[in-house]
Amino acid sequence: MFVDYAKKGFTEKTMKNKKQENKQLKNYLNDKRAITELEGIFTHDLKVYVRVKKQVTISKYRFYA
Repeated sequence: MFVDYAKKGFTEKTMKNKKQENKQLKNYLNDKRAITELEGIFTHDLKVYVRVKKQVTISKYRFYA
């Protein structure tokens, strides 16, 4: 099914970023949480993923004097 993302307000760059984020989420769930089926994902798993992403982002941009 083809969806015209421009009509939905998404740019090509936005869609590329969404695909990358989905791939990272899939890899995290598979590698770190051992989840391979969509039905195996719970709210807690997604909350932990967001928390980990925030921590990585914060530590990535932390400057030490």
